[in-house]
Amino acid sequence: MSDDKKVREKYVQLQLIHQKIQELQQSMQALEQQLAENDYVVASLLEFKGVKSGKEILFPVASGVFARAKLVDSSKVLVNVGAGAMVEKSIDEAGELVASQGGEIRSLLGQFTAQVDSLMHKSEDIQKELQNV
Repeated sequence: MSDDKKVREKYVQLQLIHQKIQELQQSMQALEQQLAENDYVVASLLEFKGVKSGKEILFPVASGVFARAKLVDSSKVLVNVGAGAMVEKSIDEAGELVASQGGEIRSLLGQFTAQVDSLMHKSEDIQKELQNV
């Protein structure tokens, strides 16, 4: 194989690696946002745990819009488990579920970080090869 062809192949590999790194970084940003929301939910559940039944509360209707309501049962919440299905859970059970989801997100972030690191090393190796051609 000619040197020109090898160089072109290396550049194509390099471009593909950089594209994959960008995709992973975008996915990581989305996961970090999900993780921040997840952490907020965990904190909210802990705060909600201290609210007494019968207390008047504000609940969000839309962004920046709230309604007043009386809390009927402060010991349980409804959790969306997918496909529009809701399951009643205690505050502790809901907190454990949300925290578990946070752990899964953290695990994915770790995997993506490792993939980015690996791809960065491959990219550096290819760049060194190109310098030596």
